Amino acid sequence: MPLLTVDIWDTLLRRRCHPDEVKLFVARYLWLKHRPRLRPPHDTPWALFELRRACEAQIGQRTRAAGFDDEYGIADVLATWIAAAFSDPLPAPQRDALVQELLEVEVAQECRMAVPDSQIQTVLASYGDLRPVLVSDFYLGAAHLTRILRHAYPTLEPRAIYVSCDVGWNKRSGRLFEHVYRELHAAPQTHVHVGDHPHSDVAVPRRLGAQAVHYSNPPSERLRRRREHCFARRTETLEPYVRDLRAQLAAAVPGSAPRAQLPAGLFELGRSHALLFYAFVLFCIEQATQAGAERVYYFTREGVFFRRLHEHIRTAAPLGILIPPGELLEVSRLATFLPSLREFTPHEFMRIWNLYSTQSVGALCATLGLDATQFERFWTRHGLNPEEPIRYPWQDPRVLALLADDELRDLLDAIRQQRRARLLRYLAAHGITPDQRRLFIVDIGWRGTIQDNLAYLLPDVHVHGVYFALKQLLNEQPSNVDKVAFGPDENRDAPVKTLSIHHVAPLEMLTNCPGGSVRAYEDTPAGAVATRDANPGEDAVHAGFTQHFQQGVLSAAPVLSEWVRTHAFTAQELRPHALGMLRELICDPPRPLVQAYFALHHNEQFGLGRYVGKQQRFPYGLAVLGLVSRARRSAFVRFLDATGWPQGFLRYHGLGPLCRVYNRAVETRRARSSA
Repeated sequence: MPLLTVDIWDTLLRRRCHPDEVKLFVARYLWLKHRPRLRPPHDTPWALFELRRACEAQIGQRTRAAGFDDEYGIADVLATWIAAAFSDPLPAPQRDALVQELLEVEVAQECRMAVPDSQIQTVLASYGDLRPVLVSDFYLGAAHLTRILRHAYPTLEPRAIYVSCDVGWNKRSGRLFEHVYRELHAAPQTHVHVGDHPHSDVAVPRRLGAQAVHYSNPPSERLRRRREHCFARRTETLEPYVRDLRAQLAAAVPGSAPRAQLPAGLFELGRSHALLFYAFVLFCIEQATQAGAERVYYFTREGVFFRRLHEHIRTAAPLGILIPPGELLEVSRLATFLPSLREFTPHEFMRIWNLYSTQSVGALCATLGLDATQFERFWTRHGLNPEEPIRYPWQDPRVLALLADDELRDLLDAIRQQRRARLLRYLAAHGITPDQRRLFIVDIGWRGTIQDNLAYLLPDVHVHGVYFALKQLLNEQPSNVDKVAFGPDENRDAPVKTLSIHHVAPLEMLTNCPGGSVRAYEDTPAGAVATRDANPGEDAVHAGFTQHFQQGVLSAAPVLSEWVRTHAFTAQELRPHALGMLRELICDPPRPLVQAYFALHHNEQFGLGRYVGKQQRFPYGLAVLGLVSRARRSAFVRFLDATGWPQGFLRYHGLGPLCRVYNRAVETRRARSSA
């Protein structure tokens, strides 16, 4: 009976990724699940990947020394890999369980990545009803390859499957073919082999006396070579991957509304910049998984949007792990500051005054969520005008006397106790109690003062905060907090790298939600609930701009999840490209974004006690003088800084080319100041 053998990989099966990206997927899984146990320097996915390759080579050398070919099986590789990667050896039962867990992860990912070759069925049909014997040089044995093949070819019924790792011999040496001849009582003269590799699938069978058919699928081969090229450069740049992603995102969105029905460019702008926000939420999920968090709490207001991305990622499971659920926590600086106060002293109020060094006592009341008119007798008693801006309040004798007033302290303490009790009841309804060990929170930024407030309120709870970006921390940090940023961090990065968060209001607008900020908490029959302070102008910007931008981001999430799963990316790998998008949006902004921003009313009730409009006239005279006069240039730059978003202000007034001039000037100034 004639013997027909067929190669598996790149003949019967193709992958939707580079083969080593499956191994990288498993390395990322091990890193996410067991990072605290990993031995430096093997505590990154890439380091783990390289360690695994070293383990494979080590086992291959050992099998060759025993008289076989340099083959290795997956179970041996995984056990050796775990032993080399972990700081402390695992007991045998735990090690064996982890080997099986990782094996299942790898086989499942191979099933997901494997697709049938588009042309091989035509070749096989030319051999009539002759059932093929499948042969492969691979480290997953016949049982696992059978599962992968059935996933791609549900009706394929091969005569047998022979894999190098099962027998210790491979096609490269020819000894796997010889093993097949012995097993099936076949001779080379009756053997036809079909495969893609010029040596293993063509030269070797011909040397043995068999007929070899060199199979080639040119379009698939070009795609495979391109993936090899991308993977070879992956540690240097992800640009080829990102180009492919952009091409996918530029395609039409199935089932979406016609773009003409949306404000011009807003949906597309969100879709094209979705990686920025997706990578941040992916970073939060990675951090939460490694910390063993049971739940991720997203702070309002931006947390409404971030949590939607979180839940998409949780459902899509691009990391191959169970992801803790995300929950929205309705909080604000205003609603949490007064309940968190430990005492009514100038030192304690420095938590505000470090941020707002000039403040009226009326604005201080607004910051505490209090009605200033209820304290008129105290203003009169201490000679204060509630509207008078006071520079350095902690040095003003009137303010010091006010804070030393026992009657005022008793009144404030009664209000504090009431609000603290309501806030604690609200937190308890969301599973947060004073006796728990750890709390994992996410916020957009910028100094983590809400996190600080909760930490003072819950002194026995360690509060881990993850932020989009961090500005310089001005307040003394509670002992039970730690903070990490995905993006720029003024506490860690060089000043020239933090230009994109010099002005943060545009990012807040892009990630905002309607309905206003939380003012306080009220008891209802259903429990403590948050009350909000809506602003019609702010909500109008969300309805007219922000929601369409966010819809574009969310529409891209399925594409991004599949991309991240296919190539086993981490948030750290995506960070440079994500932050490039951030810089593009803030430092060279598109016109639809600036038009929305300068129609905005921004909530500055904490600190300033009011909403702040962004509309301003452009001082053309000062601009012209600034371009021709060095003396006037500083004044013009100071004016631009005061707009809240200099680059957006220039673009809004049709002077976009000046954005680069401004950026260079500020970066030069920052570099000099940090030298």
